[in-house]
Amino acid sequence: QIFQGIDIMRKVMDQCQEWWNYLIQIRHGEPYDFNPSQGRGADNMTGLELDERVPFDVLTRSRHDQEKLIRTAAQQLRLIQNTPNTKNAKFVLMMFIDDCRLRKEKVERTMNTRELVRAKRDV
Repeated sequence: QIFQGIDIMRKVMDQCQEWWNYLIQIRHGEPYDFNPSQGRGADNMTGLELDERVPFDVLTRSRHDQEKLIRTAAQQLRLIQNTPNTKNAKFVLMMFIDDCRLRKEKVERTMNTRELVRAKRDV
């Protein structure tokens, strides 16, 4: 059973690495670091600048992709929920889900702010 737990952990880590790489490519909702030496993407914008300037539909698509990652990771967590010797794998999945939720909340907050600004201008 210990080897089964190790195998599950390896599979979870490999899958989370793949999901993480995809989440990094999305970029929207990433932590805003106001350090001038913050890494910039190919478009030479920080996460904050990117979230403020991209079209609304790009943010909508980003939110949808983040929701899909959350659902997929939660499904994986349910599959191993009652498997012995998988405490670390469960922890990694829960941390990934929490990070995705935080990024999704940030994207939603950005979208809501844009809608409020647009509504205020229209008044």
